[in-house]
Amino acid sequence: MARRDDHRLVEREVEIGEPAGIERVHGLFHGRHIPLQGLQQLVVLRDRGGPERDLLDDRADRDQDLGDLLLGDLDHDRAAVRVGHDEPFLLEDHDRLAHGTAADAVSGGEVTLDEAVAVYGDEHPRTEIIRENLAWAFEDASRPADAAEQWQILLSERESQFGAADEDTVEARMRLAFCCRRSGQLDEAIIHYEQAIEHVASQEQREELRLGLSASLNLSGRHGEAIQQLRLVLASRRRRKGKGHLDTLVVHHRLGRAHTQAGQANAAVETLREAYRTALNASGDPEVRRLTLRLRRDLAGAYSAAGRPREADTLLF
Repeated sequence: MARRDDHRLVEREVEIGEPAGIERVHGLFHGRHIPLQGLQQLVVLRDRGGPERDLLDDRADRDQDLGDLLLGDLDHDRAAVRVGHDEPFLLEDHDRLAHGTAADAVSGGEVTLDEAVAVYGDEHPRTEIIRENLAWAFEDASRPADAAEQWQILLSERESQFGAADEDTVEARMRLAFCCRRSGQLDEAIIHYEQAIEHVASQEQREELRLGLSASLNLSGRHGEAIQQLRLVLASRRRRKGKGHLDTLVVHHRLGRAHTQAGQANAAVETLREAYRTALNASGDPEVRRLTLRLRRDLAGAYSAAGRPREADTLLF
């Protein structure tokens, strides 16, 4: 199947209309998780003089259904969406669309996916977008195993069409790894995390993947490998952000706790003590101050586990 670049929804021009006329509003639909393939214009019919509000809020980055995304932050009673050559279909029941549950999104997504597969086939770009939306809906509904099933299908299709290093393929693998970990499929999660790390382009994303891999390894009892991944992330964060940055300190703290979980009491003391001292020198940020308190508590626990109760007491009292 040839690649359809227009399914990467980056920017759309939206028209908002009233009975008194139409004015044009320009903006961005961020993210790809929006079932708007073929959308030409949005015509909103609302009471004259109603307040206009920005269509493009943070929810545009999330996996909301069409009604939730487009109507959820507007004060209208009814809206019609024109999709290509089709007649407008009316989106009524604003409250239901704007405030639907995750279960509603899943139920609607499953029906829509079945219809898309029947009309377009499994590998059509529209079907792919709908399947991706359903995967995100499953995640929001705390059904990671079902989400993993959809991400696996998307991964297989994208890998065969575009290759393992393609951005969309890597995205699908990242989500699959996350959902496998959440659903307890740790061996599968580890495999997909490792493969995603090989192909991801962004250093920041690579760090996040290594953190996910570390968590999966730790849950699998592979503590030494988990610690190694955390060390790699810590070194990268120090280079990028500095040792006193909150994001760096969070990883430093996690590394100390990983040593504790592995039964390496002395290494835990050394790591947590270094992180604690660094946090004390960078405690202007309220979040860093809160982290400092957690580091102090965990360092005291590490001292106790290492048979050094006196030093633990100095931190606790």
